[in-house]
Amino acid sequence: MADFVDTSAEEEQLLHLKAIILALEAICMWLDDIPLKEQFPDLYAISTNQYSTVEDCYSNGGWNLFLKIIYMIGSRRHE
Repeated sequence: MADFVDTSAEEEQLLHLKAIILALEAICMWLDDIPLKEQFPDLYAISTNQYSTVEDCYSNGGWNLFLKIIYMIGSRRHE
């Protein structure tokens, strides 16, 4: 029995995260006091600080995000 990381699921999650960050950079002009939950619901779902505003997540010309990244871990029996 060998443990492995499902790299396809991991890669898919990382690509999704990169897409979210790129989208946020494209609309950084929307920095205001609107709750993250309302302005970016997908990002809110993976944020570790769900009480933050968009403004809280942007500082010094960059995004300051703490996100939950969930890796699919499983095992397969090789015979």
